[in-house]
Amino acid sequence: MDATLARRTGFVAFLYWIWDGIDRTIFTAIKFSFPARFVSPFGFLGMLTFIVFVILGISGALLMFYYQPILDRAWDSVEFINNEVPYGFHIRNIHYHGSNAMVLLAILHMYYQYFSGRYKIRNEILWVTGVILGTVTILEAFTGYDIIFSERAELAISIAASLTNSIPVAGP
Repeated sequence: MDATLARRTGFVAFLYWIWDGIDRTIFTAIKFSFPARFVSPFGFLGMLTFIVFVILGISGALLMFYYQPILDRAWDSVEFINNEVPYGFHIRNIHYHGSNAMVLLAILHMYYQYFSGRYKIRNEILWVTGVILGTVTILEAFTGYDIIFSERAELAISIAASLTNSIPVAGP
């Protein structure tokens, strides 16, 4: 120990003094604020999914004022939102890409929870709720995709109908 103290003279001792001060103040606060389980970026997937959900709620509420969900007016109302509503194109793009991000984040979050085994410890009900919410998220993304009633949406509806018909319990 005396050998290390003997080497800490001059500028090196000053740097160690600064490092010890930072370690006692800032690093202690960071260690206190962020538990070890949040060091992994996968630990934030649930919160990111919730933030995207809030963004989708806000953008969906703004789009709701101009969208007409009637079969013969749906495409015209989407075109009106894109071309006439101030910032409508941007709000619609935020809503569209937010929907894709939410599906991706929800799936990643579910995989992380499953493969890390976090559902086993006191979280069985949270796991079942998460699986239900993940399924609802995918169904909402599908219905939101179909709501514009374009040719692509009609094709997606026919594919979903044929997939549903192929299921023995839910089919014809």
